[in-house]
Amino acid sequence: MYTAMVVDDEPLILKGFEKVIPWEEFGIEITDKVESGEQALELLRKKETDILITDICMQGMSGLELLRNLRELGMHIKTIILSGYDDFQYVKEASQYGIENYLLKPIEESELEETLRHLTQKLDNERRQQASVQESYQLLRNNILSRWVSGTISEEELAAKAEFLGFPIDMEWYQAAILQPAPSKRRGDSAGIYSVLQEAGTENPIAFVNWQGQGVLLFCWDGEAGNMAQLDKQVKRCQEALSRALRLKVFVAVAAPRRGWEGAAEGFREAEKLLEYRLVLPPDSVVFEELIRRGMDGSAVETDFKQLDNLIQAGDVSGAKAFLRDTFDGISLSAAPETIHILAGEILLRMSKDFEGGRKQLFAGYLKEIFSLVDMEQLLARLEECVEMVAGWRQSFYRDKNPVVAAVVSYIRTHYSEEISLKTLAQKYRMNAAYLGQLFKSEVGEMFSEYLCRVRIEGAQELLRTTSLRSHEIAKKVGFGSANYFSNTFKKITGQYPSEYRMMFHVSDEA
Repeated sequence: MYTAMVVDDEPLILKGFEKVIPWEEFGIEITDKVESGEQALELLRKKETDILITDICMQGMSGLELLRNLRELGMHIKTIILSGYDDFQYVKEASQYGIENYLLKPIEESELEETLRHLTQKLDNERRQQASVQESYQLLRNNILSRWVSGTISEEELAAKAEFLGFPIDMEWYQAAILQPAPSKRRGDSAGIYSVLQEAGTENPIAFVNWQGQGVLLFCWDGEAGNMAQLDKQVKRCQEALSRALRLKVFVAVAAPRRGWEGAAEGFREAEKLLEYRLVLPPDSVVFEELIRRGMDGSAVETDFKQLDNLIQAGDVSGAKAFLRDTFDGISLSAAPETIHILAGEILLRMSKDFEGGRKQLFAGYLKEIFSLVDMEQLLARLEECVEMVAGWRQSFYRDKNPVVAAVVSYIRTHYSEEISLKTLAQKYRMNAAYLGQLFKSEVGEMFSEYLCRVRIEGAQELLRTTSLRSHEIAKKVGFGSANYFSNTFKKITGQYPSEYRMMFHVSDEA
């Protein structure tokens, strides 16, 4: 809808002007009706108006004088002149100011309608062109700023583009903040997000939308470090404005200040890492690097894995799920996200040991997803899915398998650290050893010796991850008589030597 102002010193004409034609059909609303050029000029200085319709001869300031004043102020409002005089001199003078038309009173409706039709088409085209230019400018600006904070632009190119785009790269300090909306099927467009940040912020910070669709604020200043309380206030104002506009919760990660133009990219990378705290903090939190690093707990989480094993082996799915929730609910909000991901991976690894039906599929399939999750509920949901899969497999395994084979599998899993052989188990279950071996291979899909060896290596992997026992001590604990044989077998099954495997988990080996 376009806005119009009518100026005429005849009250009757002003009063009846709205009824001359159906203005709304042309997308026009008459927002102001004034009786003098002086009054019109004062109003036009204060508010934006699309169309000016003015009488040419009025007491005080004439319509022509009003136009001259507007042009001197740099205001080029689309103007229609009304006049009771068919005087060529008036037409010539008015034309100098770029009027749309010169209409004689009494006004012909058809002529006014035709004039407005052409005028609104012109305004439509100008708006489209302006929007296109603004969009191109905004895309260029977002692209250059995204390259800056991602460290993929040279100082020379950045300096040349920054001068044109109007942001400083020669300040002493830069501090990056990322505003990450919660996941949603509704996506806010980049222009909309940028507009919200511009309205909520000021010239400092520099606001833009990066390639990932995240809102980014880049604070910059010279001299002493910024005031954190003031920064917090500005960031929260932008967070609240974006949250209202998108109708979503917005998580904010604020890096510590860094020196120089290169510090902007370093700070942005740190802010990206801080986004991982969405895993343990509410989705509308504001996280500052200084505060997080000061209170972060990166120590391992103590967990009674045996209790979880027992619950799954007993088929107590509800109990296993409750155990998971209690475990993660007990983790401090200051725990580092990587600590939580490692704990979830450890739980997944333990469950996959019990999943003969597709161990690699379960572990590899879920591990990558779990390590990428930033929502605690989603992480717990995936672990609970694994509990259901493993418990379901165990139930079907022991239901469908030969009862002797099922008993042998269960015995191996609980006594693998002891001396076990096919012969001793055949005697235990009163069966011919050769027949038991064939039956085991048919039911389990592996030879007895291969299965026993794999279970022992899985036990060794757990000890390598969770203890600082020496390799030869671990070999003895999981049933290997020779440390060398253990080391070579471990390499054959896992592709790594025990020491190499342990290094992945940063556990020291005193051997």
